[in-house]
Amino acid sequence: MDKNYSENVVPVVYASDDKYAPYMYISIKSLISHTNQDTYYQIYVLYTNLTAKNKKSLRQLAQDNVKITCIDVQEYLKNLKLKGSGHLSVATCYRLFIAELFKKHSKIVYMDSDTVILDDIEKFYAINLKGKTVGAVHDVVCTFLVEHYRESIDMDVKDGFNAGILLIDTKKFAEKKIKEECIRLLEEDSQKKIRKFFYMDQDVLNLTLRGDIFFIDNSWNFQWQYLWRLHTIPDQYRQEYVKCAERPRIMHYAGDKKPWERPDLEMADIFWETARDTACYEEILFANLGD
Repeated sequence: MDKNYSENVVPVVYASDDKYAPYMYISIKSLISHTNQDTYYQIYVLYTNLTAKNKKSLRQLAQDNVKITCIDVQEYLKNLKLKGSGHLSVATCYRLFIAELFKKHSKIVYMDSDTVILDDIEKFYAINLKGKTVGAVHDVVCTFLVEHYRESIDMDVKDGFNAGILLIDTKKFAEKKIKEECIRLLEEDSQKKIRKFFYMDQDVLNLTLRGDIFFIDNSWNFQWQYLWRLHTIPDQYRQEYVKCAERPRIMHYAGDKKPWERPDLEMADIFWETARDTACYEEILFANLGD
């Protein structure tokens, strides 16, 4: 990378552990395959448990306009009293530290590992947040989430966002102490026998950022788990969801079912088409073989 790298860079942050490393590899591979050769991309991988082999594999994805840096965040988490929830691990909370870790970037993209990028992420990064702290896509209005938002966050699901793909104004995020408030809420919740914040950092981010979100076109975070649950989406929202499925810019394999476990599910083929041409294809197959 030449001297202009720092002046013209799209910074993207992932967070993972060894279990999710192969799937993050697929996501990063898909991101790189849609890059603009005239733009530089800096990919950061936050981790606390990542083998030297996995780090090497990730770094080998780098190319002339893409740099990949793995960062151990163990030091930031050692005094936190957090527990995972359902299928979510504590690694999902690493995104709360982005503004603290990357002050040199005024704006930064956060990306979940269970994604396949189908367009140039530079377009997402270029979105004007219009003074808001975070840019995100609306959560899908469905019967379950209507109840969850109302009972756990005391808000209407129509005002909520999915935290799997975020565009963060790092300065505003730090100044408003979003991380500190989110950590406080999560630590309190982790001590309870019955958890309130089932979606962990997504729930508390919605709570602390209420009214401070710039909503981005849904195609930048198409959440696949409703493809086989269309009946749970009210009529007035279903058509928009189905239309978005026709041309997603980012496939987000959110939810408890994943394409590497359920290749039979609709649009799982997008993941496998990307995975098939990677060094970790056989590893993913082996990890998901039945007993």
